[in-house]
Amino acid sequence: MDAKELVPTLQVVGDTTRTMHPALADSLVGNLLQNAVKHNYCGGQLQVLLSPTVLEISNSGPVLTTDPMQLLGRFRKHNAASDSPGLGLSIVAQICAYYGFRLTYSFTAATSLHTLRVQF
Repeated sequence: MDAKELVPTLQVVGDTTRTMHPALADSLVGNLLQNAVKHNYCGGQLQVLLSPTVLEISNSGPVLTTDPMQLLGRFRKHNAASDSPGLGLSIVAQICAYYGFRLTYSFTAATSLHTLRVQF
């Protein structure tokens, strides 16, 4: 995060307690944050919102040239030149499915913000 000069914004609203296996919770949040940092602009935005019903992680970045929901598959990645195996969002999707959480993606062109939202 320091190399990209990101200044994260964290907003926590209400009681955010969730019952999850600690390793799965760590993997869910870790993969979402890692994805947001990796695909962010230098000096870009990184916003995290946690409420009783949702976890939202937003980051600056260019418009995707592929269907963003395809990136949830195993070994799928936006940049073929990346050294990443493309498993992070697939893992997130599987954890969400296991717990019955809903995972959605949105892009706001006016602010160039990509948002991954996990609804509990």
